[in-house]
Amino acid sequence: MDLSFAERLDFVQRSGIAKSALIFCEEVVENRIRLFREMCKGKSISDELCYNCNYFLKNMEYNAMKMKSASKHLKNATDIYSATVDDGLARFSNRLNDLMKFFAAITVIFLPLQLISGIWGMNVYVPGQDYDESYIPFIILTSSMVLLFVFVYKYFNRKGWF
Repeated sequence: MDLSFAERLDFVQRSGIAKSALIFCEEVVENRIRLFREMCKGKSISDELCYNCNYFLKNMEYNAMKMKSASKHLKNATDIYSATVDDGLARFSNRLNDLMKFFAAITVIFLPLQLISGIWGMNVYVPGQDYDESYIPFIILTSSMVLLFVFVYKYFNRKGWF
């Protein structure tokens, strides 16, 4: 299931708020646990107050355990979300690499052909222009360009780039 940008932003904001609220609550509960333990150790308190302190102490310890469990669940959820985002970025990066590889292969195929046609198309003397009525230089040049194209295409096709 893909989330929209607003939903992803909302998830990140809510998980951050939940994490900071859990940290604050854990600190409060830990302080109260220490307070109730100190109160129970005191010799000058009555049995009823000691009983109530033990009740509240057990309640706070239970709450601390629940908050640690919630913290673990929140960490798991953020880890899963981070892994999902990383997976999406990796897939996008792989797709971009495949496209760059394809464009590089196209460039390698057509660049030599453009170089040959550029050299032979200049307004200067090049070998093979001496034949006014013969198409032999043209046929040699065209067939060499076609052979070069076929060779490079087969090479890249064998490597799996096409």
